[in-house]
Amino acid sequence: MTHAEVMERLTGVFRDVFDDDSIVITDQTTANDIEEWDSLEHINLIDAVEQDGAVISSSRIRQLLLDGKIQQANRLLGAPYQISGIIQHGAALGRTIQFPTINLSFAPEQLVPLYGVYRAKVYLKDGSVWNGVTNIGTKPTVSNACIPVAETHLLGFQGDLYGQFCRIELLDFLRKEQKFSGLDELKAAIADNIRTVQAACKQ
Repeated sequence: MTHAEVMERLTGVFRDVFDDDSIVITDQTTANDIEEWDSLEHINLIDAVEQDGAVISSSRIRQLLLDGKIQQANRLLGAPYQISGIIQHGAALGRTIQFPTINLSFAPEQLVPLYGVYRAKVYLKDGSVWNGVTNIGTKPTVSNACIPVAETHLLGFQGDLYGQFCRIELLDFLRKEQKFSGLDELKAAIADNIRTVQAACKQ
């Protein structure tokens, strides 16, 4: 492992321990550079570094996913969390509010992350890759369902994908799922989520 790779892994560990994605570890970093680095966090840090050098606990990754800390979970997984399968028919409500979506179900054994909205990358069967906004949950504004699904709007895509295989990677958590007062409020929230993803893609 190169020096740069070591620094990158240590940066990920520090970000997890201190829950601060702005931290960047260098050879010159000291405890004075991180405000919350006290004796207790020092112990937690040692434990985390030891874990990173050995086997990453699956329970830790599971908890990060359940907490919506997708970027931290992805670092420990070594790759983005994925949802894949055959695109299914939904209620087609997205088309009526100008935000068509594709729908995927979770495998019975797959851990479902915190219900909410995520920035995503979508890989289609034809090899094309699209930026997306994925809602994971039960769509409480428009449905009384209890089984979660992954519903994704592909930015700039037009076409019919029903019955095709696709793979979705979750890259960032935007907000928790919530029940809105009506479709107008839901549309406004989706539009805001799309603007956030568009801005992130330009960085």
